[in-house]
Amino acid sequence: MPRSAKKDFTVTTNLFEAGFLVEPDSFVSLSGHLFLEGQDKSRVRWFVFMRHKNKCVICGHKLSLAVDEFHPDRGAWHHVKNCDCVGCSELRCDTTTGRKCHAHREIGFQREANNERST
Repeated sequence: MPRSAKKDFTVTTNLFEAGFLVEPDSFVSLSGHLFLEGQDKSRVRWFVFMRHKNKCVICGHKLSLAVDEFHPDRGAWHHVKNCDCVGCSELRCDTTTGRKCHAHREIGFQREANNERST
């Protein structure tokens, strides 16, 4: 995750005081994006699964948050804009499932045009 984003000290301080952020390395950037660490990131991960209704945005496979590492229903949080915002994220099949949905960095990977994104 790139840490070149500039920290918005006012917003970040307010979120720490309100109890939303607890990890010292978590912050909000000047552009309004979240960059989270540890416990803060774990708490937001659940909202990513809820936003996409536990379905992969590529293939539509039903995914689960609480499964073993190599389970076929394991989901992965994909950071589209390299931030941890729920609105800037996608839920995809994990690389350990055997499906190629989260293989976005592999050479030749392209999203199929006929698959619609879930909302």
